[in-house]
Amino acid sequence: MNLGIFANSTLCLPALQYLTQSGHQIQLILPSGSNPQHAETEHYAQLLNCPIEKWSQSELETNILSWIETNQLSAIFVKTFPFFFPTKLLAQCKIPFLNFHYAPLPQYRGAQPVFWVIKKGEKRGAVVVHQFTEKVDSGDILHEEIFELRASETFGTYHTKAVKQAVRATHQVL
Repeated sequence: MNLGIFANSTLCLPALQYLTQSGHQIQLILPSGSNPQHAETEHYAQLLNCPIEKWSQSELETNILSWIETNQLSAIFVKTFPFFFPTKLLAQCKIPFLNFHYAPLPQYRGAQPVFWVIKKGEKRGAVVVHQFTEKVDSGDILHEEIFELRASETFGTYHTKAVKQAVRATHQVL
């Protein structure tokens, strides 16, 4: 299966490895601009022979439909990405467009949900896969992986748990 992945952090790396080792062809899009995690993500993607492109918001709006067609993509996975996907663009995409959200929904919609989960002392975290829609983190939920949190949870320990669950979620939605 040919898949497109939009990512902005190293959270995508375990799933990227799982997908390539499972025989899927991955096309990776990172946002243009500088982010310290991009170098690590790019290096790892190169080791896995995943083509990488960097797009600005305007390039996303201009390039995505031809990119989907040229690469014969079957689905797009969004694993943390800072740009909005315009409603008109989503309507034109004829393939599944899935967002991987790293906190329980609907209560932790929006940016930086992990911060709020930890700050509020939640007992459970989640990786939620939902249909991408024009309203942030509001599409139909397709799969959810729930995991236990400790009172001493940190951003790093949460992410370690979440990336493992994201691989499971990726497997489930294929």
